[in-house]
Amino acid sequence: MINRHINLLGGLLAGLVAAAFTVGLAGYTSTVMAEWGGLVALIAGSVVFVTMVLDIHNLDFHNLDSDKLAKNHKTAEVIAGAGLVFFLGAIFTLGLIPALISLLFFAQLALNIRADNNNRIYSALVIGFICLMCGAVEAKTGDYLMYMACFGALALLALRSVFLRRFLAVEIPAGLEVLSANKMNAPIKNNFLGEFSHHSKLIVVFLGLAFITYLFIPRFPAGNLGARVSASAHFYNNSDWEQKAKNAEAAEPDAEGSRDEGNAGGNDPFAADKPPSEQSPNLFSNNPQKTANNSANNSANNNTAAYYDYGGFDASFAVDNPDPSQTRASNALILRVKSDVPLYLKARVFDNFDGLRWSQTKAPLDFRRLERGNYALDKSSLANNPRFKQQEKYYQVFVEASMSDNIPIAEQLIKLSFPAVMVAEDGFGQWSAGSILQKGTAYSAEVQFNIFKGRQFSAITAHAVQVTAATTAAEKMLAEHAAHERLVRKQTLENYLSVPAQTEPRVYQLASEKTQKITGEFPEFKKAIALEHFLRSEYAYDFASIFNSQGVTPIERFLFETKKGHCEYFASALAIMLRTLDIPARVVTGFLAHNQNPLTNYYEVRALDGHAWVEAYVDDIGWLVLEPTAYYPAPEVDEEPTHMTAKKIQEYIKNLERIDEVTAQPDWSLATVLRSFWYAITLIFTVALAAIKVAIFQLWWLWIILAFVTAAGFWVWAHYAGQIKNRYLLLRVQKMPAIAIVDSLNFIHQALINVGRALPAGLTIEQFNACVASSHLNAEQQAEVIALFNDHYYSDKTLAPQQQATLAQLLRQLLLSVLNVV
Repeated sequence: MINRHINLLGGLLAGLVAAAFTVGLAGYTSTVMAEWGGLVALIAGSVVFVTMVLDIHNLDFHNLDSDKLAKNHKTAEVIAGAGLVFFLGAIFTLGLIPALISLLFFAQLALNIRADNNNRIYSALVIGFICLMCGAVEAKTGDYLMYMACFGALALLALRSVFLRRFLAVEIPAGLEVLSANKMNAPIKNNFLGEFSHHSKLIVVFLGLAFITYLFIPRFPAGNLGARVSASAHFYNNSDWEQKAKNAEAAEPDAEGSRDEGNAGGNDPFAADKPPSEQSPNLFSNNPQKTANNSANNSANNNTAAYYDYGGFDASFAVDNPDPSQTRASNALILRVKSDVPLYLKARVFDNFDGLRWSQTKAPLDFRRLERGNYALDKSSLANNPRFKQQEKYYQVFVEASMSDNIPIAEQLIKLSFPAVMVAEDGFGQWSAGSILQKGTAYSAEVQFNIFKGRQFSAITAHAVQVTAATTAAEKMLAEHAAHERLVRKQTLENYLSVPAQTEPRVYQLASEKTQKITGEFPEFKKAIALEHFLRSEYAYDFASIFNSQGVTPIERFLFETKKGHCEYFASALAIMLRTLDIPARVVTGFLAHNQNPLTNYYEVRALDGHAWVEAYVDDIGWLVLEPTAYYPAPEVDEEPTHMTAKKIQEYIKNLERIDEVTAQPDWSLATVLRSFWYAITLIFTVALAAIKVAIFQLWWLWIILAFVTAAGFWVWAHYAGQIKNRYLLLRVQKMPAIAIVDSLNFIHQALINVGRALPAGLTIEQFNACVASSHLNAEQQAEVIALFNDHYYSDKTLAPQQQATLAQLLRQLLLSVLNVV
């Protein structure tokens, strides 16, 4: 009977382990091979399941003979050899990780054949878990949590079945067959539903704990393993750029030095602003994003419906119509960004404004060759300023919709890993690929964050270590030299100071009024922040204004009449107001990666996140990033970023709902309903958690006192629990005017249990007599209560009412005596 149950459990166990293995493998293949990964996982899991079922008798390894084991070992060696051959071929075709996964798959098949213990079960669960984790690294959507939950439930059931099987397989000593049949076979035979219920409870408890842990335990950023250009589905090879670069190198043999990494326009804030005669000899070219067709593999199969065409990425754009193709009127996903912090991803920089259109001064293209997909700048060339807190950050970008050839980059760039032979950098430090970025492109970068007074600077001016002058004359000379350097730098930024001739005087007056009271150190920095705050607090974001022209002088109308508009109005207004104060300013377009999906930790950049903001050169210290549009979060650097997943979920859902509201595209799908429901739940949990957090941090002294009181209470309870229970029982008895005979006996029994003088099985006659002997009753009362008790319980005659009343009274006195004694 037991052997049959063992085999039955073995079959169930084989199915559970194979299912867990399949789920783990499916999780991996569904992320790296999206088109046919599910089929591969199904086939592989089926093979594992079949081998487990065919060798189910191996689970009963007590009955295996040596010949059978030897035959299985030879078969396993053949499978292992085939796996090694497949691994060697896969490592050069599929890559290292897929090859290792396939090797683990064949190793599991070999274990299934030759196993004579439970190791194959554990190894299958471990390999499935490894596959699951490899897939988790690549997963970019929250759907992957389903794989993880299913694997966890199946693994829990499998481990539970392993325990039961080992319990049943224990050798039963002679003479205990009946006991074993009653105690061991019966539950398996008759309580299957009970076992299933128990398993279900375990799954619910563990998944519930995992869910709570996920929501409320802080999640810190995962370590990055480095750039992997091989993750990109496209490679960019611009033959025209390569030829131009070769011609330039042949014509100017010394030009390579002028194009050294340290002279990139993105790192020197003044390199791009020098007149062409002072710049290195190079090729001048317009941005090729709309006309380039240099790569056949990139231009083929362009899906115009999925193409993101934001006008702000062109060489010029109109403020009143920055989105002529209307690709921003949706919440379509454009990029996924893996980063520890929100990022401003720059695509274009504009310096010229005629009152309606922003454009670029014709900028040179410096062609940068990539070594194995990598381009690294010399870190020693980066500006260093002791006033700044500098941090190095790494991020990855995955393109989800085809877009212009601009490569959105967060400054200040240190290293770029991009799937191309060559990329181009213009005089403003912005990068392009030579042809449109197609869906499936992946790249990564390492950047340096420059933080000053809690604000981010895209580029900074180098400052030497402060020199102390020996004399007053020397101090004067140093001051004059510093002033001259600042003047020269300011002169190179003249193209960032021009104001359209038709700008009305009231714009100058408004900028002056909002900043006239600012004095002290870093006045330009403070003025820029003040104007940013003014626009964020006094003006409203209106996405619909993108499609409704506001006339030929939109800035004045925006500032003084409508007081609402899209981000291009906000950015243009702030840039012009800064220029009226003689503060160099420029408009920057790109993407704002600020909406982080808490399920995947990826920032989701949507069509609406195509954005324009401002950079201002302040106080001769660098380019300050400014965000005048209140719809987008302020660009302050968060010193204590949020790691609480429940809070992240709340912020993520708020952003999605805001996008739906702004784009006027309400969605009443099941996903929206579930999202709203999830938001309500997380909001409740978040508020409760915030209250707990405040109580912990503000009433810490009270928690210390409570900890001591709790520890003392546990000690008292451990040593005096019985006496405490009896004192409570005594209070109850004293409040009762009369107690029935049965209740008195039950109370006596409970009092003895509390102090360890009786067992829960029931009050024996010996224990009752001992209680009577140790009580405060006199000898006559003791004899009477024993006699009445014996007559009541151990004789056929019925006590008269008077005798019952006497017994009840004596039992009450005995109970009070027992409670006072024990």
